Amino acid sequence: MARTDPTPSAPNPLRFSPIPVAVLKDDTIPHGAKVLLGVILDFAWSDSSTWVSVEKLAEVMGHGIRTIQMWMTSLKGHGWIRFEPDPSVKTGRRIVLVWREGEAPGGAGASVPEAPEDPGPGRGEARRKSLRSQWNAPDSDSPDRGRRRSTTTGPGHPQDRRPTPKGDVVIGEGQGREEPDAGSRATAAANPSTVEKLVGSGVTRSVAEELARVFGDDQVSRQIEALPHRRPKDGAATLVSSIREDWALPEELRRAKEKAARLSEERERRAREESIKRARRLDEEKVSRFWASMTPGERERFVEEAIEHADPEQRDLIRSLKPHEPLYRAYRVAARDEHIRRKLGLEVRD
Repeated sequence: MARTDPTPSAPNPLRFSPIPVAVLKDDTIPHGAKVLLGVILDFAWSDSSTWVSVEKLAEVMGHGIRTIQMWMTSLKGHGWIRFEPDPSVKTGRRIVLVWREGEAPGGAGASVPEAPEDPGPGRGEARRKSLRSQWNAPDSDSPDRGRRRSTTTGPGHPQDRRPTPKGDVVIGEGQGREEPDAGSRATAAANPSTVEKLVGSGVTRSVAEELARVFGDDQVSRQIEALPHRRPKDGAATLVSSIREDWALPEELRRAKEKAARLSEERERRAREESIKRARRLDEEKVSRFWASMTPGERERFVEEAIEHADPEQRDLIRSLKPHEPLYRAYRVAARDEHIRRKLGLEVRD
C-alpha cells in the first residue's frame, strides 16, 4: 500500500490507508464500514485483494463479528469490494478491492483512481515488521496478513474446524460463505423446523433459511447442540460460522456423546441377552408341557423314536451304554428333548 513521507529522508511516523474520497463522501455508507475499508486496505498493502478473516477484522476493530459482516455487506452492496473463492488461502476466499483492478465501483459514482505507488522493498519490509509487532501478525514475508492465528478470540479453536467444500462465494447478511453450485441450490429446500430452531438461537430469518437450505438439518442441528458448550459471547454469530465451516464438536460434548453411545450400546446388548433368555425359557416351558401331556407308555415309545432320529454318532453312543451307567439317562433325555423341539418346530440346540 502506498505511503507518503513528510520528507524523502524520514519515514512517516503515522500509518494511513488511502480510502477513496468517494467512499468518505457517500452518506449511504455507514461510518464504521468506511473505517473497515481502511483496515482492509491496510491488510491488502499494495495488492488488489486480501484474504483476511472476519474474526481478525473484528479483533482489530474491537467490534463483534456480526457488525463486521454487516459493514462488509454494505461495502459489497456499494460495489467497493467483492468476494472471490480461493482454495489456496486459509479462509477459502479473497476480498477484492474493486477499484484497484481498474473497475469503477457500481453505484458509488466514483471514477477509478490510480493504483497507489508501491513503497519498494526497503520501506515495505520495514512497514511489515512494524505492523507485525503492533498486531502480533504471523512473521511471514507474504504481504497478505489475512491468516488465522494459532489462537482465536472467537469460540472454537481453528484446529477444531474442518474445511467446508469450496463452491460459489455468496454474501448475504454476513461473512463470505461457500455454497454448493446453482443446481444444488435450485433443488434444496429449507426445513421450516430447522429454520425456527436457528431463529430461536438469534439468527435472522433470511440467514436461517439459507443455512437450513444449503447445509441441511443434520449439520445445523449438530452445531445448535454444540453451541452452549462453546460458551460464546455472540451466540448467533458463532452458530452461523460453525455451521458454514462445519466445526468439530467441542471436546466436552464429544466425550459426552461417546459416553452416551457406550451406555446405549450396553443397554442394547443387555436387552438382546434378556430377550434370548426369555425366548429360551418359553421354549423350555413348551418342551415340558409336551412331555407332561404323554402317558408313561407314550413316553417310552417317544424316547425310542427320538433315539432312532438322533444323529448316528449320538444314537450309537446311547445304545452302547448300559441302563445303570451315569451317562445313559443324560443322553436319552438330550435325544428326547431334541426330538420334541423338532416336533414343535423350535430351534434345535447343538
